[in-house]
Amino acid sequence: KPFTSLIDGICMGGGVGLSAHAPIRVGSEKTLFAMPEVSIGFFPDVGGSHMLSRMPGETGAYLAMTGTRLKVADCLAVEFLTHHVASADFPALLAALEAASDPAPVVARFARDAGEAPISALRPAIDRLFTGDDPVAILARLEAETGATAEWAHATAAGIRTKSPTSVAVSLHQVRIGGAL
Repeated sequence: KPFTSLIDGICMGGGVGLSAHAPIRVGSEKTLFAMPEVSIGFFPDVGGSHMLSRMPGETGAYLAMTGTRLKVADCLAVEFLTHHVASADFPALLAALEAASDPAPVVARFARDAGEAPISALRPAIDRLFTGDDPVAILARLEAETGATAEWAHATAAGIRTKSPTSVAVSLHQVRIGGAL
């Protein structure tokens, strides 16, 4: 059954699994996304590996291995969201959607620019460092990073090292095979 996801707050784990598969996914400035399972010794579930494996470049592997939280502009950049609508406009959006037979033009009418996505500046480093199937090799590349992204890479490696190694490995494997399932 077709549905539209309206995300006006925290959306993590199971909430992502429920909302990520809608053809239209709307977030507000209050949206906070994460697949934080590696932080508690689990791995992305409820379709998380399906969604993460289809994100641009290596952003899905990055998010799966780190549990990094994203705000609305970043959610648009990684294609978790399709549109940004101001939180204050959600009641009017919902009313308009209830009266419409096609949600696409309604959402387009309410959509706003979310601004610059911080993750966009990191994309070249993410795409270069998070390649391959070996989480140990990814950690080694992060720890060996030099230049403008070194501080971010070293902090990212340190964060991954606080996670369950098994969960990190399973999460990466899921992203790698999820695109073919």
